[in-house]
Amino acid sequence: METIDFSVFLKQTAAAAGIDQDTIPNSFFTQMRDFADRRVAQAWDRCEWPGSIRYNAPSVSSSGNLNKFTYPTGADVILNVYSGDPRESTNVTTYGFALDYDGTNQQVIVPESDTSLVVEYKESPPSFTGDTFKSGNNYSVGDQVYADGNFYKVTSSLQPAGVFSLMLSQGHVAIEKKIPKIFQSFLVRACFADYLKANGQTQQAAIEEQQSELILFREIEKVQRVQGQHRRIQMNTY
Repeated sequence: METIDFSVFLKQTAAAAGIDQDTIPNSFFTQMRDFADRRVAQAWDRCEWPGSIRYNAPSVSSSGNLNKFTYPTGADVILNVYSGDPRESTNVTTYGFALDYDGTNQQVIVPESDTSLVVEYKESPPSFTGDTFKSGNNYSVGDQVYADGNFYKVTSSLQPAGVFSLMLSQGHVAIEKKIPKIFQSFLVRACFADYLKANGQTQQAAIEEQQSELILFREIEKVQRVQGQHRRIQMNTY
């Protein structure tokens, strides 16, 4: 999936709000980060976007007729469980499944199936939660920071943190998922609408909100009608 840097979205939204792109205040960045985090998740749920679907052959454990495997890492929702890879053959069986939690991990239960399975799932959307990186701060594994126009996850503890470019080259941080390019126009208009609402400009915000919905609808239409991208349809026979 083609992506853009968060800084591209941030500058375009700042321009719409009449804010100098070269001197964006941290308060505006924080506001747009929170708006974008919610709006990306909103757009992500509206369609099975190309590039968001993943396939995995999980390790299956058996107990009688009950087979189960751990919920795939990074999965948002599971779409199907197959007897084989549906991209390689149409001669595969689709199994029913249920979700369970064993107290430690979320499990996917697949009754009366083989132990050789392929799970089809939609990966989780990008998430933006981090503050601007500051040298000298203490960062723990899993923390998210914003630097060089994108969000990064801390992969090893830093007490205190040094220069970001050096941390990146030494593998202390790894880049998070970026904004999908197909969301760019929607996100600018939708977050600008949120900005207007936050500043009491509800009438103008409603116009921007409507425009953002039209943009997103056109992107969905491209996927479902113009490009004709459809996942395999399982036919049940009796």
